[in-house]
Amino acid sequence: MNAMQFFRFASSEPYSGKSFIDGGKPFGYEECDKCSGQGAIEYFSHVAQGVCFSCHGEKVTRFRLYDAKQNAAQLRRIEKAGREQQSRAAVLQEINALYSMRGSVRQGFWNIQKLHQKAASDFFGQVGDRVEIDAVLEVVIGFDGFYGTTYINTMRDSAGNVFVYKGGKCLGKKGDTISLKATVKEHGEYKGVKQTVINRPSITSH
Repeated sequence: MNAMQFFRFASSEPYSGKSFIDGGKPFGYEECDKCSGQGAIEYFSHVAQGVCFSCHGEKVTRFRLYDAKQNAAQLRRIEKAGREQQSRAAVLQEINALYSMRGSVRQGFWNIQKLHQKAASDFFGQVGDRVEIDAVLEVVIGFDGFYGTTYINTMRDSAGNVFVYKGGKCLGKKGDTISLKATVKEHGEYKGVKQTVINRPSITSH
């Protein structure tokens, strides 16, 4: 047996320790590192008389050995598995990059939409005018105060103009299309968006 070189599983160096043949297959063996070659561990003598569970009391552990051809095949399989793992990692990295890119594109389109909406909004009517408005409610928020519930209703008409009503009336729910008459209270801006503030709204259709 010593005339041939044998290897532990996927080893880069030939095995030089003790060996034997069992069932026509080569095995190596070495002192059990769990029990230091004693076959038992005194500390665990209360369990199965302390027999080492690693070597089963044989004082040595044995392991399969492989010839040079088998060892080379093992190394090739491991190398191939490593390449496949690297390939999968590269694909996963590319997928994550595409997801990130998709998120950036969506954010970009959202920003463009907001910029278009910001540019589209203009002041409507003159302060004091009684105007008619057809718009879609975009924000409806209610909060309780000393004088009861106050609602902030933000809406936008088909031309992109933004209207805001703050008062005791809830004009509907988000997404509702409403027609109303209201008085222009003032013109202002919020985060760069021109807004027409109204009061005394009277819904004509919902």
